[in-house]
Amino acid sequence: MSSVEQEKHDGDYFAAYNDVDVHEIMLRDEPRMEGYLSAVKSLAKLWKEQGVAPNSKIVLDVGAGTSILSLFCARELQPFVKAVFAVEASPMAKVAETIIKANKLDHLITVFQSAVEDVVLPEKADVIISEWMGFYLFHESMLPSVLIARNKWLKPDGLMMPSKARLWTAPIDHSGPLETLNLWKDIKGFDFSCLLPAAIQRVMVKQTLTIVQPEQLLAFPELVKEINLQTVTIEEVQTIGPKNIEFATIRSGLFHGFSLWFDVTFGLGPKAPSDSASSSKDIEDDGDEEEEDEEVVLTTAPGSDDTHWKQMVVLLDHNGIPVEAGDSLISADVHLAADKAQNERFYNVSFEIQSVSSLMADDDDPFGDYDDDEDG
Repeated sequence: MSSVEQEKHDGDYFAAYNDVDVHEIMLRDEPRMEGYLSAVKSLAKLWKEQGVAPNSKIVLDVGAGTSILSLFCARELQPFVKAVFAVEASPMAKVAETIIKANKLDHLITVFQSAVEDVVLPEKADVIISEWMGFYLFHESMLPSVLIARNKWLKPDGLMMPSKARLWTAPIDHSGPLETLNLWKDIKGFDFSCLLPAAIQRVMVKQTLTIVQPEQLLAFPELVKEINLQTVTIEEVQTIGPKNIEFATIRSGLFHGFSLWFDVTFGLGPKAPSDSASSSKDIEDDGDEEEEDEEVVLTTAPGSDDTHWKQMVVLLDHNGIPVEAGDSLISADVHLAADKAQNERFYNVSFEIQSVSSLMADDDDPFGDYDDDEDG
């Protein structure tokens, strides 16, 4: 893809984030809002315990949007914060300035309307905070921009918020949503099944992003990718896999495909030892105790509070493959790659089923094996 085409895609991306509806969805997302606010409050508590000097910390908010994260930091991190730099490429930067002034925090927060790749800041930051996650973690992700900011503007001992991200997957039974396909088989006694292929295609696309219930999971989730925001490179997140994952089923049902979701962790550093912990350590002479880190986790897993990220669903077989609890093994290769040909902010996601087999030892097992080499 040419640089001109990428600039157009970036322009479309930033224009989308100038839409107030986009920001309303994110601002109404309570798990998202509470996750970040809790992390900032925990950092303030930690800095107080550590005896951090007043007016000594610089915070950089990458992709500030309406400036809500900058506002969190300016309010909750006083008196430790010296300045908050809010970098926002879209025209929403002007709105952010108005919001900041209305909340009387313009003496701490400075807005820079610029792409973070081009911004020039007065000094480096002690903390970079950003809500960069997209659907299934990477979709429309601004993570490369965050990593560029880290490399250029974070102090050597600086903190990334969040500090860790994990992508998870599990096989699912999607029978409920797929029941709508039965309509075309019998409409008041008439056969409309000629429309079934188009209906299948529509449903499979429509169900790409949805709420997955815990009881739909046919196996325990497995980790696809874990990234450390303090050290990960852009190259390491542009291609993930192919990675083979095996799932031993814990529920019986029909295997239709996979769900993807993520969590992020705000690892804020070692907790200050409490008096009781100090006393305990005095008693123990082995010296093997590890420091416990202060952590806040924001998750989008099935069964957690709903977020605007929901869960990603990749459907592979609308009919479903029967599996038995404790007696089926699903093997698949998962692969995610930035779409360098069209738009690097988007990812191509594929699952390739290697096998769905029975764990029964009997050769006359009626379940049999299922092999499929098609990409999802």
